[in-house]
Amino acid sequence: MTSSNDKSRENFFKAKSLYDENKLEQALEVINKAIKEDPKNLNLYHLRGRIYQDLRKFNHAIKDFNYVLKYYPNDINVLMDVAFNFYQLQKYNKAINIYDKIISIKSNHLKAYYNKSLILNELKKYKEALDTISKAFDLYPLENDVVRLKGVILYNLNKYEESLICFNRVLHFKPDDELSKYYKEIIEEMLKNNNKDVK
Repeated sequence: MTSSNDKSRENFFKAKSLYDENKLEQALEVINKAIKEDPKNLNLYHLRGRIYQDLRKFNHAIKDFNYVLKYYPNDINVLMDVAFNFYQLQKYNKAINIYDKIISIKSNHLKAYYNKSLILNELKKYKEALDTISKAFDLYPLENDVVRLKGVILYNLNKYEESLICFNRVLHFKPDDELSKYYKEIIEEMLKNNNKDVK
């Protein structure tokens, strides 16, 4: 005879497999059954949160992730999930607060710095965005995504020459990087015109 734990484990892997195949409604059905059988199993809630997230039911996802955080408040993976869902709901300040919490737990967490900078840039808080991405850059100076985002933020701050240095650096390692090529072209054209005006 199988125990309820064996059954819930079986349902977890079945739901995970369906989730991996992007059969989200079926995965949700199976995981709900598993939670009824084993309501204290936090792995089930985390997986259901991920399923809700992919179904774009962000409030449901946050509720499940928060249930896990009640027991493991510093679980970085779950905190990242919550922040992502707040971002999707355009609750940007809540997302930023969670990224700050993650950084306070793990001061070199690249994705938290990067995502926080991205949000600040979207909110047109360019100075704060630059401060945040600069911290990521100090930790990961060869990370192309960080260098590119720093270039975008510097561009938004009208610091074109510094911005161009960032895009050239990305293109040195990734010559086909479309966004960097786009900005490089604009900045070079702008600087050329500025030089003409000076003459």
